[in-house]
Amino acid sequence: MQLFALLLTTCIAPDSEAAKKYVAWVFGYGSLITSAITNPNSKYVEVTIPYKRGWTAINNYGRATYVGIYPTDEKNTMRGCVTPKTQEELDETDIREQGYKRMELDKDSYKVLVASSTLKIDSQTPLYTYVPVAGDAMEGSMFMSKKTPTVLYPILHSYTLFIYNGLDEWEKRMAAAHSTTLVHGGEFDLFIRQTTHWSKYYLNDVYVARRPWVHEKAATKAQIGVEDKYRFKNMQDAENKYQKKHFTEQSYGPKYYDALYPVEYATMHAEELKTAMTCMIKNQNKGNTFTEARMMCHKDDSKDDNNSIFM
Repeated sequence: MQLFALLLTTCIAPDSEAAKKYVAWVFGYGSLITSAITNPNSKYVEVTIPYKRGWTAINNYGRATYVGIYPTDEKNTMRGCVTPKTQEELDETDIREQGYKRMELDKDSYKVLVASSTLKIDSQTPLYTYVPVAGDAMEGSMFMSKKTPTVLYPILHSYTLFIYNGLDEWEKRMAAAHSTTLVHGGEFDLFIRQTTHWSKYYLNDVYVARRPWVHEKAATKAQIGVEDKYRFKNMQDAENKYQKKHFTEQSYGPKYYDALYPVEYATMHAEELKTAMTCMIKNQNKGNTFTEARMMCHKDDSKDDNNSIFM
């Protein structure tokens, strides 16, 4: 009898998935791809929307650049996850995505690649995503910038690895669902090609970065995907490619250095960092906060992008 009561209590528990009342679906195209793995009703999807994904979202708290999406005249394809949200979960996501604006998407814009459950996206439930807000950023918030990544706001390898881990898990699920051969890194390779604004400002901030397998089991695979597959012959060759404007915001595919260790990053970009830090000290001496000074120096560049220290 006690066992029956326990089973009954478990089945009707108010916090069970069956008891949840979902009010929206959220499409995630960056770190939310990995966060969605633990949700039993999440789906890996492909959307076709009038936005592109790029390294365009600055975070003042993390002092880095993250992925965002920005509007385009044409429709573009990208992959990510849709996850159902209760009102409470949606409110929590709004807080988590400060600096992003929640936007509704056309529910006809997606197709499901693999689903964790049979829960359907019905016509009455809205489908949202989050778009970085253009303009100035408050302390600790995130916002859209057309000049990122920069020397002060690099791409972080730890963030890229986090996305890789999520894509690798979804790739496993797709292979299992469709009885296809698993090829590690395939989805991440697609992520690379569907994402713009890759940059030479790429910092390897991973814990024990020189021996990543000690800390992160997936790091070895990811470094093969992020670094080795498109490795330049040497740093001088890479520098020559950038000087020749080989990579542009409009081009696709890999457009970045190997992720540089902190000492390498500081050495490679020493002059730019020195100029930026001098600018920041000058503005702090005028009574501005650290973040205000940082943002002033981020904006205080040449009108000619070709001569900007923040290209």
